[in-house]
Amino acid sequence: MKNKIISVVFVSALFSSAAFAVTANHHKLLKGNTDNLTVRTASLEQQVQKLQNEITSLKKPAKKESGNYFDTDLLVEMYAHGPAVVTSPAMGVRRSAEDASDLTVNLSSVNEDILLLKTRKDMDNYALKNGIKVPERPVIYLSGGVEGEVSYANRYKYYGAEKTDINLARAEVDVIAEASPWATAAMIVSYDDSSDSCRRIDNSRLKLDRGFLTIGQLNKLPLYFTIGQIYAPFGSYSTDMVTDPSTKKLGRFKDRMAVLGYYWEGLSAQIYGYPGETLGSKNALEHAGFNLGYDYTKDEFKIGVGASIIGNLGESDGIQDAVFVQKTYPSNERMAHRVAGISGRAKVHYHPFTVRAEYVGALRKFDASDMQFNNVGARPQALQVEGLYEFNFLNRTNNFVVGYGHTWEALAMKLPKDSFFGEYKIAVVKNAILSLEYRHDINYGKDDTAMAKGTEVRVAGANITGRHKDTITANIGIYF
Repeated sequence: MKNKIISVVFVSALFSSAAFAVTANHHKLLKGNTDNLTVRTASLEQQVQKLQNEITSLKKPAKKESGNYFDTDLLVEMYAHGPAVVTSPAMGVRRSAEDASDLTVNLSSVNEDILLLKTRKDMDNYALKNGIKVPERPVIYLSGGVEGEVSYANRYKYYGAEKTDINLARAEVDVIAEASPWATAAMIVSYDDSSDSCRRIDNSRLKLDRGFLTIGQLNKLPLYFTIGQIYAPFGSYSTDMVTDPSTKKLGRFKDRMAVLGYYWEGLSAQIYGYPGETLGSKNALEHAGFNLGYDYTKDEFKIGVGASIIGNLGESDGIQDAVFVQKTYPSNERMAHRVAGISGRAKVHYHPFTVRAEYVGALRKFDASDMQFNNVGARPQALQVEGLYEFNFLNRTNNFVVGYGHTWEALAMKLPKDSFFGEYKIAVVKNAILSLEYRHDINYGKDDTAMAKGTEVRVAGANITGRHKDTITANIGIYF
């Protein structure tokens, strides 16, 4: 009996010890699993929080950084490490707002090279500031726009009868290649509707409008070099209007040229040479110009001023088309003497207002055999002043623009003497802009006369019969 009792006690003790060991091991295992689950939960919470922060930042309006737009670190990271081809309607931008301002296709075509260099500098600075690797691999940047236009012109006694028109105003693709931090190239391909056929739709060729390469990196060296087919750094011709200002028609010109430029802390300068068309000479050293500009930005206040000089204003596209109409190549244009041109400009912005003004003119009179005004050599000049007010309405960006233009002795180019204009612009949907413009042009006096290479232009003559013209233009564009 005693032995049985001892056996029962021993078995009970053994069973209790085993049960205790199992229970202890179970609690230890359960505690380990709980600790592991806590760590994994904390990690998942951190990942979810990071994802929520990225989503929130993408929903926020774009943040301005050094004059350009950046949404978040995600943009520059994608630019540095993402696909080799990037598309966006504006430089350095992937917008979340229903906004299409500062579009690449609408930026001034003058000094495009320095604009690309400054944008690259701002993106590199942003990357360094936020601990992102500076992009070094080749990237191709694509942009462009298509615009349709409906216009009505009451041109009675100005250039003929009234006219209503529907047109494709623009079809353009911009290809910008950043081959390396020091090498940039650009090709701007656009549709050309200049008339050489009786059927309008046949005037729809694609052409290389501009093409150039630039060697430079502003973060390393303030000097840069550009060569190619570009608009000369003479004036800026920036406008918020649909139609072109008289300053642009008088002074802007394009050629194949070389530019040596400088940029440092808002101060820019360019000296350039080109072969030209006039005087029967293709010596680039005989055709040159110089441009100087300065931009200052502090918070919402921006100001930009500049001045330019060119050796021969007769090279401008407007004077070439109106006076030297020879279309064959090589040309044999002759001028009695060169006529230097000057340009001055200023722009002031303090949100939501922008005011800009520009002057372009000849420094002396053309020879009477080339261009006349009232029987003597003409000295054409042009002035454009405009103001913009920006506001939000219906959760859209809206612009209202008013302005005035004036010319002197520019009748031979068929430019109006006075122009009054206004425009309303709204971003109807993301990256689509609708513009409504009204322009009232006043011609020169009825007794004024002009000659363009022997061709007579008179206000009261057969070509021009009146003094007033009203034009209403509706333009809608989509940009990508």
